[in-house]
Amino acid sequence: VQKLMGSLNGIRPYLGLTNSQLQPLLDLLKHSNDPTEPRILNKEALNAIHRVEQCIYKKFVSRIDLSQLVQFFVLIDKTVPFRALVQWNSEWDDPLHIL
Repeated sequence: VQKLMGSLNGIRPYLGLTNSQLQPLLDLLKHSNDPTEPRILNKEALNAIHRVEQCIYKKFVSRIDLSQLVQFFVLIDKTVPFRALVQWNSEWDDPLHIL
């Protein structure tokens, strides 16, 4: 779970996921200092993994469009900041491109 969360932390903003949505997975890390200890996935944790799968399935990497302004956002989810580099163009099929 610890490795999974480390990997997800890097792509979480790109996927549009918040820490709150991944909290059931974070909760699995409580009560143990041993990262190799087996964990049992409860319904909430399985739902969080399913949410991640769906987000990965639906997303793709946007290439930077040099004719558009690049914006840097810092957003806060329950006191936990996360960041995203984006471009916006209302003429695109998907107007928000997360870089």
